[in-house]
Amino acid sequence: MPRRLLPLWDNWQMTYDHVMVIYGKATDEQGKPYYMVKNSWGKSGLYKGIWYMSRDYIMLNTTYLFLNRHALPKALRKAIK
Repeated sequence: MPRRLLPLWDNWQMTYDHVMVIYGKATDEQGKPYYMVKNSWGKSGLYKGIWYMSRDYIMLNTTYLFLNRHALPKALRKAIK
């Protein structure tokens, strides 16, 4: 973990206690990448638990990633078997 991020974890400003499903990608008008996210808490709020998160936000806050092996390129699947 980059050294500049350690204080965020050390003083409990950030925790890893929530699960969300990333199910798609999008870009805004300027080409900035976003991920389409579904909240594990259900269909609450204005957008029924679905929204866009910036790639930078996800990179900063993601601690675990679970990926279906079929989403990987065949060559990579073969290499990790």
